[in-house]
Amino acid sequence: MNLQQIIESAQLDALGLLEGEDLEKFESAFAALPAAHKAMIRAEQDRVIRFGWSEGVIEGLSTDSAFAPSAELKDRILTACHGVGRKTHVSATSPTAVRRAISGRRVTHWWRASALGLAAACLVLGAAFIQMQVSYGRITEQNRANAMQQAMNNEMAGYASDMVFSTKTDRVIFASRGGFAGKASIFTSPEWKNAQLHCLSLPTSDGQQYKLVITDSSGATERVVKQFTSNGGMMSLEVNVNSAEASRLAIVMIDKAGRETLVLATFG
Repeated sequence: MNLQQIIESAQLDALGLLEGEDLEKFESAFAALPAAHKAMIRAEQDRVIRFGWSEGVIEGLSTDSAFAPSAELKDRILTACHGVGRKTHVSATSPTAVRRAISGRRVTHWWRASALGLAAACLVLGAAFIQMQVSYGRITEQNRANAMQQAMNNEMAGYASDMVFSTKTDRVIFASRGGFAGKASIFTSPEWKNAQLHCLSLPTSDGQQYKLVITDSSGATERVVKQFTSNGGMMSLEVNVNSAEASRLAIVMIDKAGRETLVLATFG
């Protein structure tokens, strides 16, 4: 039984209208209530008795069958008790009580300020961490690029020194064929792993590609050394060519249609 049902049963008990199983349920539920609720229910029973029912009348109704209440009267009394209970329930949930409940759940000003401060700090730290990661990635990429550039510079410096000062370095210049405007030369040395091919102004306007080949004694292609694309200006390539093969080199231009034209050669 909930508190509302206990109050209604207590009112009927005060009038002597509660009996049998209903009385047992009421007494069991009443015994389990806190002391404050018990006192409230006893006061309600006293109020019902003072409302117009004397102890003598109640006792007479309970002992004299001639004055036993009818079922209709019992229903009317029960309906009245329900009305009183509903009024009590509405009063217990008044706006004041609701305001107090809401007020109890509100957080303090300092707690709200601390929470906002913490959230702001988290955002700042998160943004700083992301920025640090981005900066670290850029620095790493830059260091890698610098290291590669330094390695290339060191290697090219060694090639340049040998080209200028070493007596073991050989240079062979390519001759133009059919009025071709581009130029090329190749440097070889027994001290190098690869030869250095230098090209200048190889046309790129029509999407041409080029390949460096070694020819046989008849001028036919013996081996394709490297296929490449020109940048239109000065460019250098490492190619797998030795000094003996340098005099049998040719550069072949390939157009969009796949047609090949010999444009530069180191042989006559």
